[in-house]
Amino acid sequence: MDNRHHALMQASSLVALITLEIVLSCAPAFCQAPTSFNQVELKNNWLQRRNRHSSCRWTATGTTTIPELSRTNLLNQKAFPDSEYEFRQMIELQLDLNNQMIRRKTDRQIYNLSNECYEYEIFYDLYNGKEFQEFVPKDELQRRGLPIDNNLIDLKLKGHRSTSFVLRCEEFPILFHHGLTLPELIDQTSLTQPSLVYDFSIIDETEQSVTIRYDFSSTKKHALYTLDKLKDYSIICYREYYSDLLYFEMETNFESKGEFWVPSNWSITKYAPNDTGSLTKDEFNKFVVQDVEFNKEYDVSMFQVKASPGMIVYDAQKDIRYIEPALGEKP
Repeated sequence: MDNRHHALMQASSLVALITLEIVLSCAPAFCQAPTSFNQVELKNNWLQRRNRHSSCRWTATGTTTIPELSRTNLLNQKAFPDSEYEFRQMIELQLDLNNQMIRRKTDRQIYNLSNECYEYEIFYDLYNGKEFQEFVPKDELQRRGLPIDNNLIDLKLKGHRSTSFVLRCEEFPILFHHGLTLPELIDQTSLTQPSLVYDFSIIDETEQSVTIRYDFSSTKKHALYTLDKLKDYSIICYREYYSDLLYFEMETNFESKGEFWVPSNWSITKYAPNDTGSLTKDEFNKFVVQDVEFNKEYDVSMFQVKASPGMIVYDAQKDIRYIEPALGEKP
């Protein structure tokens, strides 16, 4: 996996993930729109959302559009792509909320800086409540007829790391739905433990929706959340600003599932500075939920891979790379 591309995605994720600490919404489903909105109501409804499910599995497919010449190859300083480029991706996110475990499959294209082209990659991010791993299923790559580099690492042991390293802004509608927030994801204390709902101001309110603002302390950043009162207080729009310039925008549509509303599709637009100092569109993502299930029991083995003989393993904590020996052999 390309380190720069991964770092860029991680950085974008962290920017947006910070605001999850503030407010995650929920309310009794299909209730009449309240005439006013307050912080206590938000907190109570948010706690209901947190306690609704013990586990979940979401599968979503989507596309990412990269504008022409909006990226720079650090190896040769060339701009790419030559023309607007759209590639597909699929995410499958499984969360065991009670046991704080994460299994995330990514199937997407990524730009190879050396070959100067987009290539497919498939990998899993795994967290068993204690340690993180990244696993590349080479057998699945073979079945798909995709090329495999002989030096491709099968298993990366990443140790105890922030879950924000795994979870991306592309999946925030899912996290919002389950009430996951920054303190739990960063500190890994509990994926279900309640946190405080921080101060915000109401910007606009109608019979159907309310827009609230949160100002980051000691920064020029602020975020706006628009919540639909008639759809379980779901967050239908989320925006982040820096010096009043919009640089991240997410819009989500919902469908009813029994007694509550769940995300059905969403779009994310990212902006970046240009030569004039203003912001222009830097990336556009669209996702559609293909399947979702709740409260299913998962075996702990799903959230960790045991190295088998012949695997190329990289231990990030020790910064060593080795081939897993056969049983009885020394490494």
